[in-house]
Amino acid sequence: MSAYAAKHAAALAKVKAAGQRIAFTRVDRPRNVDTGALGALVTRTVGAYALGLEGGDPATYAKLGLTFSVAPSLLVVCETYGDVPPNLAECQWSGSKHTVRDVKPFAPDGVPITCTVVVSR
Repeated sequence: MSAYAAKHAAALAKVKAAGQRIAFTRVDRPRNVDTGALGALVTRTVGAYALGLEGGDPATYAKLGLTFSVAPSLLVVCETYGDVPPNLAECQWSGSKHTVRDVKPFAPDGVPITCTVVVSR
């Protein structure tokens, strides 16, 4: 196990103990680059644990045209080392359906350990 994989495991244990389970699901219909035809639906689900953060990056919120009151920031640790929630994936947070609007991975060696995710209703 690499040093960063061990840090991911430790972060996952801490957020799992203090946060809540969350699943990010995105359904896409890829287009064949050769023919232009739409392919079959592909569903990707990323399992994780998350904690709600007190506020978020003001520049990110301004860029997205969002406010913290309707678009919380979450500290997310995915169950699989290296995974990140797909942008525009859907999830349930605080009893409401949300959509991923921004993902900022923390990846000191290029492989994400955790990420900050902005979701909106």
